[in-house]
Amino acid sequence: MADPMKTILLIILSMSAISMHPGLAQSTAFPARIITVNPAAQDFQLVTRQNHAIILIDEQDYATVKLCAGLFRDDVERVTSYKPSLITNETKPVPYCVIIGSIERSKLIKKLISSGKIDVSGVEGQWESCLTQTVDHPLPGIGKALVIAGSDRRGTAYGIFELSKQIGVSPWYYFADVPPRKSTELSVKAGTYILKSPSVKYRGIFINDEMYGLRPWAQYTLAPEEGLGLGPTTYRKVFELLLRLKANLV
Repeated sequence: MADPMKTILLIILSMSAISMHPGLAQSTAFPARIITVNPAAQDFQLVTRQNHAIILIDEQDYATVKLCAGLFRDDVERVTSYKPSLITNETKPVPYCVIIGSIERSKLIKKLISSGKIDVSGVEGQWESCLTQTVDHPLPGIGKALVIAGSDRRGTAYGIFELSKQIGVSPWYYFADVPPRKSTELSVKAGTYILKSPSVKYRGIFINDEMYGLRPWAQYTLAPEEGLGLGPTTYRKVFELLLRLKANLV
């Protein structure tokens, strides 16, 4: 049964988010479904009976990118019960690897650009946009990669969470207790997908009636050890929701 206080918070947050309807705030060239459970030879196998992909990031990338890569790993586990390895250096050869990074900071993404493996001209220098592309033999020892290359830190995060949504994890999995869509196998259809810059530059929510809903829930249920007010545990969940909804202010 859902937590009654979380139900109240859902109503408050949903009413706060009316002004940032995704259809108005974000343009995307992603097809409705890029996920398949019956992969062709050219598709990227994220989790299958034969293969389990790892996740590769650059340790020097933005903290936002590293955080969201970890959340994506958790999302894969929510759906498949398999938790991918998250690594920061190229180690032993692997058949499938998710490479995540920002164009601005990631040395991995810069390598792929300089070698001609990916073309980021459609997103580089843009506001909060992202390229997602399947690539054969992107780096030594990697057979096939799913590359998520964001124009900036939030663009990378939005690309990550667009994929999370497509594999079956709702942005509201926590605050609305939306269950993940379970699957034992997940593959990404081969191709190049662009998440375009938002048509509305600044998008966010105002948490109304904080004293009635969010504050007592945080104080007595979520993080009582943090005392009065809204502490880091509460804000961490709120900010995660905003990133999943492709918002950028509160």
